[in-house]
Amino acid sequence: MRNAFESGNRKELPEMFHSELLGAALRTSLNGDRSLFDGLWKACAPEDWDCPEEAWVETEHGWSDARRIDILIGNAAFKQVIGIEVKTKDGSVQPEQLDAYRRNLWDEYGEDNVAIVFLTPFNKRHADKFGEGIARLFRAVEEFEAFSKGLKRVHHMSWRDVAEIPWAGGGDLWREHQAHVLETMASEHVLKNLHSRNRSFSEFFGVEPVAASFRALRVGETRDYKGGVVIDLQNYSRSPRELADAVRTLIERGEGVVHRKRDSTFSAILRQKFLDPNQCEYHEYHHTLFGLEDEFEYVWLHGTGNYGLRVGHRCDYGSVSLVTSRGCNKLLIGQSR
Repeated sequence: MRNAFESGNRKELPEMFHSELLGAALRTSLNGDRSLFDGLWKACAPEDWDCPEEAWVETEHGWSDARRIDILIGNAAFKQVIGIEVKTKDGSVQPEQLDAYRRNLWDEYGEDNVAIVFLTPFNKRHADKFGEGIARLFRAVEEFEAFSKGLKRVHHMSWRDVAEIPWAGGGDLWREHQAHVLETMASEHVLKNLHSRNRSFSEFFGVEPVAASFRALRVGETRDYKGGVVIDLQNYSRSPRELADAVRTLIERGEGVVHRKRDSTFSAILRQKFLDPNQCEYHEYHHTLFGLEDEFEYVWLHGTGNYGLRVGHRCDYGSVSLVTSRGCNKLLIGQSR
């Protein structure tokens, strides 16, 4: 039997669906088997906050600035609230969004009465269980670490933490959602793919530069390919400049990069296929990547059909391919050489 949360066309259900489901589950738990509500409160609230006997749960709590936090849980006897911002994929993490919610909640309830939770597929603790450096690939981890500096009553929670709260009162639908979280949304398979993407390039450029580059690429919008990722430009949301900036991170910060000048072997005639708007819809991406060759004398283009954008490196090969084209519409980043 198909899991209700695994859609037939393989498109992910909207984040609002999952946040509304969790909100409904928390309200149901409050009125019956309280295991889910109590378990989540204890995981998210400060240690000196007692679990409330009476509480309320609101979804899409909004303010006059049109911002809305996904879930707000309140203690009915006190003014204490827990605001939960929900993400179900790393690529939807938005810079400074958490800080905007913090300011609004502090204004409404007072600083001492507010706890803020960032609920994403993985937090640092879960990612680091799989291997060193994996957590650094997640935008959610990076964003939470920047947000949480100097703050109390903030918590980064994994959807795995929620799924692992025992709750008999949830019935079949909740059990299917637990399975969806553990087997799809926040599965070990996701971590293995990230590890594979990161591993080969890390051997050349180091963990930190590769992690920064792949975060900027938004790897959630790519698919796996033998230790790297393939970007299908038809479905890619980053601009040409943002893509080039992610590659530039490897050039400027990568370990082992050497300023070794090489002449391009990719002729003007071969470039025309990628730069002519009549032949290539995504010519701006290729034009911007080609510009890195002019910017750095130790970066050059190589190829006889498709191109490889290469950088001088102290490895045995003398260079590493940063980007390799797969026709006009697709780019391979992160292969072993």
